[in-house]
Amino acid sequence: MIAVKKFYSQRSIRTCVCCRGKILQKDLIRFRYQTNLLELYNGAGRSFYICHECLENKHRAFKSIKRIVKNGLERDFEEIVQTCNKANSL
Repeated sequence: MIAVKKFYSQRSIRTCVCCRGKILQKDLIRFRYQTNLLELYNGAGRSFYICHECLENKHRAFKSIKRIVKNGLERDFEEIVQTCNKANSL
């Protein structure tokens, strides 16, 4: 099982790339895209945020992330959604 690390401040507000909503950083899921790979943020590199509501609406999230990620999005996106769902259910 992959441990989802949380890198956030308690009071910082960030923007979801899908809905453009201003949400507390701790309530968002942080991703990064580096070397043709979409993955959960691991503490290094540039990143972007998606809220849980947008992640549940896979079509909307996929469409928004597609603007950022060019290659291999389908496989990586499904794996990340499953990992986030497992982490939230614990």
